[in-house]
Formats: sequence, structure tokens, C-alpha cells
Amino acid sequence: MDNEKRTLLAIVLSALVLWIYYGMFAPEPKKAPVPPPAPSAEEAAPARTTPSPSAPLPQAVPSTEQLSLEPAPQAQPLEPAGIIPEKPPVEITTDLFTAVLSSTQAGFQSFKLHNYKEKINAPPVVSALKNMFSSGAGAQKDPLVNAPKELIHVEKLAVLPLRTAFIRAGGTAPSDNSVWQAQSEKINLDESTPQGSLVFSKKDRTGLKSTKRFDISNDKYKINFTLGLTNESDIVQQGNAVLEWTAHIPKNGGGGFFGGDPYNITQFVYFIKDSVEKKELKKIEEEMILEGDIKWTSIEEKYFTSVIIPAEPKPLQIRIRKLSEETVAYQLIYPISVLHPGTEAKYTCSLYIGPKDMDILKAQDARLEKTVDFGWFDIISKPLLVSLKFFYKYLGNYGLAIILLTIIIKLLFWPLTHKSFSSMKGMQQIQPEMKKLQEKYKDNKEELARQQMGLYKKYKVNPLGGCLPMLLQIPVFIALYRGLMDSIELRHASFIPFWINDLSAKDPTYIAPLVMGASMLLQQKMTPTSADPTQAKMMMFMPIIFTVMFLNFPSGLVIYWLVNNLISIAQQLYINKKSNDPGGTECTQSKSKQKPSKKR
Repeated sequence: MDNEKRTLLAIVLSALVLWIYYGMFAPEPKKAPVPPPAPSAEEAAPARTTPSPSAPLPQAVPSTEQLSLEPAPQAQPLEPAGIIPEKPPVEITTDLFTAVLSSTQAGFQSFKLHNYKEKINAPPVVSALKNMFSSGAGAQKDPLVNAPKELIHVEKLAVLPLRTAFIRAGGTAPSDNSVWQAQSEKINLDESTPQGSLVFSKKDRTGLKSTKRFDISNDKYKINFTLGLTNESDIVQQGNAVLEWTAHIPKNGGGGFFGGDPYNITQFVYFIKDSVEKKELKKIEEEMILEGDIKWTSIEEKYFTSVIIPAEPKPLQIRIRKLSEETVAYQLIYPISVLHPGTEAKYTCSLYIGPKDMDILKAQDARLEKTVDFGWFDIISKPLLVSLKFFYKYLGNYGLAIILLTIIIKLLFWPLTHKSFSSMKGMQQIQPEMKKLQEKYKDNKEELARQQMGLYKKYKVNPLGGCLPMLLQIPVFIALYRGLMDSIELRHASFIPFWINDLSAKDPTYIAPLVMGASMLLQQKMTPTSADPTQAKMMMFMPIIFTVMFLNFPSGLVIYWLVNNLISIAQQLYINKKSNDPGGTECTQSKSKQKPSKKR
């Protein structure tokens, strides 16, 4: 295969990398490691009674089969359980969210974000087309349109998030019919009342009093949470405090290349040793036991996350398991606490339930921004995203910000692109002489290679000059692609309101991807190619492949690719005009070879 074929093949393979890697073979989250049965002295968290490095786990931290927050089957209540009285839930309202907590379980029933919607109305052009081709009879309004984004799907959970227990020896909590009591019925925060607290308390049959305290700020998603355990009995009580978070396993996440959004998956995430580990909830089959210096844990989807950030003491273990086909729960198991009569133990942590916005996550001062991961090109994607948000401050439109950012990137790479296009043009112009050499020296490969090198030197062209400059740009293009694909800033962000009112969703009219495909086809026709008809036909399939791919891609990404193509077309027109200009310098002989071609 000659050098021209290698150059074209490299370009094709570079384009296919984007399609195959990001469309068909999205990387799976790393498999969470299963640590040894006992933590090392360096990894074990400080506790009131900390086991030695060589000792097994404390007796109150039972085996997988034993651990349960429910009473053991053989356990009997001290007296008939009766009926737990229903009480109205407690509501917390701030400028950012409305949280509803169960009065009996002291867990979250709902958590709605005011600044984010479940869905938005279809753009007017789509509504007009639907009205044009349908009578409108039987049409029902979607209740999720313009509704606040809900992060707790309580109707699908048997147990509410943030359940707590004190596990004694044997691995179960004692039978308990006590009910949490809230000290407030409703909390409303605003600028005049920026902070507030909500306290739940209960006392079980053994004399152990438990309290849950929530400290809330009006302008923050973070909630400070404290679990207090007080021994009000006259005996010593010993066990492990457990904090549990439950999550629903969605059925519509992912869906492959053409079936929904392959990146919108729900995952269990934890941060350990300066590394973020993720596990898709659907793929959790066996119980996972995690130990070590785990900074935080979370359940996240594409744009939102629910995080627990332990303070003091640190959990001894974290266990995650599937409770049913629709529910996963993970537990933070704290070291043994020995509570003498009248003593108290406190376990503090922070809860972050909100958007995966880089600026907001950084403000939590817990490395939460690590949960936003753009893959291999993360180090490039994040600065590009910062630039995008900077342009948005002045333009007020993320579609225009994408266009401006694309133009700036193309300008920065203009010299490399110019060199690439010029080299391909030069290679095309010497094809007649190249074919003559191939015919003349078809039986002498060494002499053919020598003559080809002389031809390249004579006309000052580099057979790799068309490929290498483009390869240098690919990481930046893929990084911007991934940043636009996963950026919450584009969620429900409008570009042209009557046409594209959500840059994170596909263009419902398919106009943008079709125009993008047409621009790519035009660019392909303008790009210099070899005389090989087979290669030319192969290259002409690329616009078709990309158009089909981009039909379901976010419209913000399609706009980026379209603008990139249009700028490339303008640049190619300029190069073509320059090469056809009699005063141009494209593909001229070097000064050492000024003889006319007819005398060669």
C-alpha cells in the first residue's frame, strides 16, 4: 500500500474511533475491588473500640447473611406491635429545593429541585406539526412537564433513604415499635431566615434514644446530618451504628446506541485513595464489601447525584447489595461503640442532593467534582467546559457559546488544518507522476521507494503531512464532544426557542443532523483524495454513517459538529483557491530542482 493510501486510511480510522468508542462500546464502570476481611491499621477508621489489624471484624459487624436492619425472623416484640399511627410528613422548603421527610421513618419521601425540571414543553415547531397532522382529540398533558426535578422515587422504594439502626451482637436490631417524633411540622427558609434545623427523636425498648438532626441552609444543597445515640438505660449497650441509603434501579437507563441515552445510567459511586470508582446499579448481583479511607459515597445519574460525606467517626465498612430487582441499598457501618449508662455517641456527615454542576460541587470542599468524569480526555474536557460557561455569561445562550467556542478552537488549529489540507492537495497533484513511477518500477520495490522519496522532496510534499496535523486535533475534538454530551449546563438550555429548546436532547425535527450530514458530504467532495475509486467510495460513506449516528445525539453536539464542518469548508475553499492561483506556491518544485517537467 502506498503512502497516500496509508494517509487516507488513517483519516478514516480516526473518524471511526469516535463512532465505535463513544457510540457502540461505551466503557463500563470499573469493578469495585473486594478488600480483605479485615482493614489494615493504616486504613481502619478511628473508633471508640477499634479492632486490632489482625483481629476479625467486631462481633457486632456480622456476616453478609446476618446483617439486616430488620428484626430477625425468630425475634418477637416485647408486646403486640399494634398499628403505627400515620402522621403528616415534615416539609423543608428553601430557595433551591423542597424536601419531604416521613414523620414515622425520619427518611426522605421526596426531594425536588426548584431550578431543574423533569421535562419541558416541546418546541413550538413540533407542537404545530403535531396539531397539523392530528385532531388533538384524546391528548393529555404530561404531568412531568415543568414539574420540579424529583430525586427520590419513594413510590418504588419499600424503605426510605437515610434509615438508621444500632446493630447489636448477632447482627440484627432488636424488635422495635417506637416511632420517630419530629420537633417541627414545617420549615420554610428564605433570605430573611437563611438557616434552620429539624430534629427527629425516638426511644426503643432497650432504653436507647436516637436522634436525627438536619441542619439546612437556604442557599445550599448540602445538609449537615447528625445521628445521636444516648443510652438512657441502666446497662451497658454495645454495637455498630448503621446508616443506610436506598435507591431505585431504573429500567430506562442506557439503552445502547439507538435505544435512549447510553450515558444516562444510574451508578453507585465512591471516592477512595484519590480515585473515583463506579458500579452500575443494574450490574450489582452479589454484595460488595468496601473498606479503607472512603471519602464519600453516592448514587448518581447523568446530571444529578445524592452523596453522603462522612465526617467523624469514619465508617468501618460500606456494604452495597440488591434488595430486589428494583431496589439497591448501601450501608455505612461504623466501628463498635460501647455506651455506658448516660453516655452518648454522635455520627456526623454531610448530605449533598443536587445537580452535578462543577462549580457547585467544588464549593462543597469534598472533591465531589471528581464525580464528573469525561473519560480519557477529562483533563481537556473540563477546561473547555469552563470556557463554555464563561462565554455563556456574556452571550446568555449556550448555543451561541458553543458556536463561539468552536470558532476559537478552529482558529487555534488553523495552522495545523491548513498544513493538513495543503499536504493532501499536494499529494493529489503529484498522483499522475506517482502512477508513472509505480508502473515503471513495479518489479523493483526498493527503487520505487527511492524514486517516491525523491518525488516528495522535489515537490516539497510530505505523505504524512495530511494525517499527523489532524491526529493532533482529535483529542481536543473528542474532549469537547464528551463535555457537551454530559454537561448539565446544556440540560433544557434553549438555542432557538421555536426550534431547539433543549440542547441536551436530540433535534425533534432532525433538521440539524441532516444539515450536518449535507455539510459533511460537501466537505468530503472538496477534500483532496487519491484516484483510487474504491477509496473514494469508502470515504463517501462517512457522511451517511455520521448522519445516522447524530440523529439521536444531543442537538448541542450536532451544532458543534455542523459549525466545525462549515469552518472546515471555508478553509478548504481558501486553500483550493490559493492552489489554483497562478501566483500560489502550492506543490512547487524545490529551488534545487527548477528544471521544467518536460525535460525531466
